[in-house]
Amino acid sequence: MNKALIYIAASAFVIGIAMPAYADEKKVSHPEIEQAIHDLESSRKELKNAGSGFGGYRGQALKNIDDAMQELHAAIQYADSHPNSRANSNGKAPEPKIPDIKASDTNEVTYKK
Repeated sequence: MNKALIYIAASAFVIGIAMPAYADEKKVSHPEIEQAIHDLESSRKELKNAGSGFGGYRGQALKNIDDAMQELHAAIQYADSHPNSRANSNGKAPEPKIPDIKASDTNEVTYKK
């Protein structure tokens, strides 16, 4: 009987130590992005309740918020699947390539540096 109680107590102790450590791993891995998503969700709720009479701009703003939240979720997925590409050697994220679109006969797209 005593061995069983010791085993149960030891198991509970180990679980008590392991669970908080596991919970810490489940914490937000990108707190700034997660906060931005939360802020956008709050803004979306406020904007949705703002009523009408804004000439379609409120509706477009809601769409822009939805698009921004989708992009932020995609950014988190990308960062999680590419952990070594989060920043370059100077600590900044790499600049995105922006196409330099020019009207030409060849339909070529060049990229700005």
